[in-house]
Amino acid sequence: MISTKNLKARVEWATAHKYWTKKEWEDVLWSDESKYLLFGTDGIQWIRSPQGTRFDPKYQILTMNHGGGNVMVWGCVSRLGMCPLRRIQGIMGKFQYE
Repeated sequence: MISTKNLKARVEWATAHKYWTKKEWEDVLWSDESKYLLFGTDGIQWIRSPQGTRFDPKYQILTMNHGGGNVMVWGCVSRLGMCPLRRIQGIMGKFQYE
């Protein structure tokens, strides 16, 4: 799902860069952050099992009651290659990003 405002901004960005040369793209640094769960999932998991076997341990998934924790990381890539993956402590603000 993407908001109308975000969709418009993405189309404008793509249109503005449609005819960039290879040389112009060489100066771009792509970056992103990701959250990795140490245990389990933060989404819904569906289990298919034969009728009448709902509580059979063979068809159950172990869970962590305390959540298990997570790790946030940031990385980037450019024409020169990948940068080292960095762990994000707390909220990644302007100064930590720079």
